Amino acid sequence: MDSVAYAAKKGSSVRMTHSISSLPPTETLLAFQAARNGGSFAQAARALNVNHATVLRRVQTLEAWLGTRVFERSGRGVVLTPAGQRFSADLDQAVETLERSADRWKPATGPTLIRLSVLPSFARLWLMPRLPDLIGKPQRYRIELSLSHQPVALGDGQTDVAIRYGKGDWDGLTAIPLRRETLCPVASARLSGAAEKMTPQAIAALPLIHDSDTSLWQHWFAQHGIRYRMKASDMRFEDYDLALEAMRRGIGALLRREHNEEQVCEPDVLRLNESSAENPRRHFVVVSAHEQRVSVQRFVECVCAHDV
Repeated sequence: MDSVAYAAKKGSSVRMTHSISSLPPTETLLAFQAARNGGSFAQAARALNVNHATVLRRVQTLEAWLGTRVFERSGRGVVLTPAGQRFSADLDQAVETLERSADRWKPATGPTLIRLSVLPSFARLWLMPRLPDLIGKPQRYRIELSLSHQPVALGDGQTDVAIRYGKGDWDGLTAIPLRRETLCPVASARLSGAAEKMTPQAIAALPLIHDSDTSLWQHWFAQHGIRYRMKASDMRFEDYDLALEAMRRGIGALLRREHNEEQVCEPDVLRLNESSAENPRRHFVVVSAHEQRVSVQRFVECVCAHDV
């Protein structure tokens, strides 16, 4: 029902209502941005905390000001028309110009709020050791941190930046890759049968631990000509941090993502084989494809600069 009423007048003309010197009301621009980012008027209404009819009325007011339609119906939502795409680019450029001007002229009133969503394992292994530097001295950012494995809705006013793990091919999002990880087979000395310099065939006979991506062991074994399938003795954990802890307790062997000196130097952890593999997946800093706020862009740059 998002765009039924909207589409009902699709064939009608849009009469221009503005004078040369006037500007569209601010609430119409906010409604346009929210509908564009959320892909529907219902999402826009939730983001702006108004009802569906109010969003529709504001969008129609903007269209009357422009003299053309900016949205068209697509399934249960709306997408930008060619004119809407052009106006969107112009609006983003105008907003960016205003924000840069505000950064130059507005006196600092305190640290910038960044609502950050990350994976639990990333929070402990990567973020926490770097958090003091990211916050800065004097404090530049006030971070509201949430932990989740779920796909994140950016541009809804609830999350500004997210860290997610995968291939970076998420629709409607801009994904900036962090550095690649190396996968190395390791196990606790407490695991029966575990030893250094094991053959890949011997490692395949051990109980293996998988995290959310069960294909990584297959990827490592494929380098040695072995087609691997999960065994009954294998275990899977949704979070990589839990998989690490299970390995330390001798439950099974794990492909450790080597990106942290604290992990690499653990004395009770055995390197089972010297062969390693590049992780085909990686962590990404993720923002909305329409994100234009200078403060968010600078925070993303700060995160990437500390990925060492």
